Amino acid sequence: MKKLTLLFLLVTTQIFAQKNKKEILIPFREKNLWGLSDTLGKIKVKPFANEIVQFSVGKKYNAKYIIIKEGKTSVIDENLNELLSDNKYDAMQVSGDYDEIIVFKNGNMGLYKSKKELIAPIYSKIKFTKNSSYIVEKNNAEGLINSKGILVIPVEYQDVFESWVKDDLENPQFVWVAENRSVRTKFYDEKIKINTEEKKLGSGEIYTQEGFGYTQQKKHDDSIKDILLKKYDDVTIPLRKNYAYVIKKGMHGVVDLKSMREIVKPIYDSQLEYVSEDKGSRAFIGVRNGKYGMILENNVIKAPFEYDSIKEDYGNFYITIKGNKKGLLILNSIYPIIPAKYLKIKREEPIPVNDHWQFGIFRVETENGNFGYLGENGVEYFRD
Repeated sequence: MKKLTLLFLLVTTQIFAQKNKKEILIPFREKNLWGLSDTLGKIKVKPFANEIVQFSVGKKYNAKYIIIKEGKTSVIDENLNELLSDNKYDAMQVSGDYDEIIVFKNGNMGLYKSKKELIAPIYSKIKFTKNSSYIVEKNNAEGLINSKGILVIPVEYQDVFESWVKDDLENPQFVWVAENRSVRTKFYDEKIKINTEEKKLGSGEIYTQEGFGYTQQKKHDDSIKDILLKKYDDVTIPLRKNYAYVIKKGMHGVVDLKSMREIVKPIYDSQLEYVSEDKGSRAFIGVRNGKYGMILENNVIKAPFEYDSIKEDYGNFYITIKGNKKGLLILNSIYPIIPAKYLKIKREEPIPVNDHWQFGIFRVETENGNFGYLGENGVEYFRD
């Protein structure tokens, strides 16, 4: 009986969690109207808007969408709550991770938050900074506006920053420093308690040259090159790499320098280009019979040699080109190659799924000139 009770609790808990789990909602176009779907393209919100101009999904799947409906531009969240309904701005920009909405008017920018204008669109630049405040810039001068929209520091200084003096850091008020020609003036404001998680900043990566120095490395490479030249017509060893490009009878391949094993057969038209790794295997772009493709070490074909070009887009994403059509090739992904059938592909802000994966989203133009969104999983979030 206890086992049955425990099983019932586990099942009901799982069902409850599934019902209450937030979903990633992506703009989905059904002919001329837009709604929202999940990442698999299943409609979650029936088409209701004439256009979704921009959207952003944050770490906790909080989302914002700039929509046009019946000629009116507004901003809504994932629950269709209206966050901004004022139509007086020229343009807007949203982020799923921030409450603020950036608004533009006459070439200047401002901020909208909590259903009201926090900062008027009269500044050339706005920077988010400490204590939930904003450094604003106008006519090449800086000032500071706090979380309540109050101008704490007039816009007449060269630089504005937090004071790092020990006494100032221990001050019950937040201490700012405004600087003009090395003359510093202090300003004070109420300290804001941050309830949300603060963004973790990396300490910066330090690049070091491991192993021995350049001279010893060159001597080492030259000795290996002499060995390889007994088998190949020509050998090129990129600096501080663990592989060599080789040529045999006019054809190009790759040799691993540690095992001295041929990892890419010399059957390609020109020197291969190392791009990255795919699930632990080195990946190279090559040309065979005049067509581009991608090959992994041990002669595993990642992308068939049928493209006119393959170009890196960002990170693990590569644009494949065939004629005037474009597709997608993604390294370290469970998803297959997306066929080259779009006129244009533009990378959009990726959606954070967890600490190790961001789901890629792309804006594409189809053969008939319409546009829609495409996921890295190959799902088209549109139907014509």
